[in-house]
Amino acid sequence: MANTTDGFTLLELLLVMAMVAILVVVLVPNLAGARTKAQDSATMAYLRHCASALEFSRDSLGKLPNPAPTTCEDAALGEYAQVRPDSVKQSQVTVTQNGTAYTLTAISQSGKTMAYDQNGFRELP
Repeated sequence: MANTTDGFTLLELLLVMAMVAILVVVLVPNLAGARTKAQDSATMAYLRHCASALEFSRDSLGKLPNPAPTTCEDAALGEYAQVRPDSVKQSQVTVTQNGTAYTLTAISQSGKTMAYDQNGFRELP
């Protein structure tokens, strides 16, 4: 009469645990990079929405709001004011002296500073 068991051997369990550990070591750095890219994308989307809010405000008033907003959350934008997402540490709106052009800057949680103006998006050093 043969003695058989229906379980896993210790060697099989150790091999599975080793494979899982290798997968974790490979995947964790990739997931951290994906989180940074997602935060940067959310910051760019925030700048795009802020630019839209300024343009809507310009369309309804015929010019940029006066006094000029200092952030995208500023009450000077009225109903177009934005809610700052968690991915953005800080934002700033700079309007030119004559009130016709603006530059938006935001600092992402990843530490990157991004800007948007009439020339499009760019990352600041």
